[in-house]
Amino acid sequence: MGLAKPADAESPFKRSAAVEALLPAYEAVLKELAGLGVPEVQLHEPILTHSDAASLKADFEATYKALAAVGVPINLVRVKPVTPLKPIP
Repeated sequence: MGLAKPADAESPFKRSAAVEALLPAYEAVLKELAGLGVPEVQLHEPILTHSDAASLKADFEATYKALAAVGVPINLVRVKPVTPLKPIP
């Protein structure tokens, strides 16, 4: 979400609004996983390794508070994305 861009270049991208729109889908998936007995879910958030991660703090805190309320423990992983390997000629 941190690297997302608007479909229309003239409109500003509103990260908070996009997160709010996606949150119910994530909650539904977590509820389904909980119903299946999944003991923990691991989520990767590479954007948290970027220098502007502090600007995302409020969105992440609100989002993960809502997701935690579903009741499935979340293992949040902050990893830098791996640079893709170049094809071997």
